[in-house]
Amino acid sequence: YSLGKQSVANETRAAIKQEAKKLQEVQAKKEKASHLSQEGVEEFLRHYFTKKQLGENNKRLKPYLTEYAYREELTRQEDTLQQVYKDYILDYQYQEADIYLNHASNEVLAEVSYTVTYVPDLEQKDKAQTNQVEKRLLRLTYTKLGDKLLVNQLQTYSAGLSEALTTIQFDGPEPAAVPELPVSTTRP
Repeated sequence: YSLGKQSVANETRAAIKQEAKKLQEVQAKKEKASHLSQEGVEEFLRHYFTKKQLGENNKRLKPYLTEYAYREELTRQEDTLQQVYKDYILDYQYQEADIYLNHASNEVLAEVSYTVTYVPDLEQKDKAQTNQVEKRLLRLTYTKLGDKLLVNQLQTYSAGLSEALTTIQFDGPEPAAVPELPVSTTRP
């Protein structure tokens, strides 16, 4: 009889430990989602820059964006120039990013490398130029909604980080944490 009791007690202890571990994991996920981190930003960038075609990744992006930023992204995709090139630029693949965080203002500057496939003629897709490396500079502004940090504003620049930094002129004696850059009309 005491052996059976001991077996039940051990099973109960194991179940309690397992439940405690699950709670810790959930808490860690919430903690991660509410703080600006390299991993969180890179996760977003991976979803943003990996897509078969313009707009294919919208459902994957939505959990990372505020409603305002999501609508802005959809509007950006509907731009005439974006629609013209939609079938000619395919297979976006995120490669890597240099990420700079400003925890005080919840802003991020990221220089992202990704590859694309250029299709010069839709009739001759076999002449496509695959794995063409592209770079974009992004400025992300995060905002806290509930217990999550979400991208509220996304700006893209065609210049690389070192290029952009050489063209910046600061007004005050101290440079801003994330510099103001001229917005490009070229978008990913």
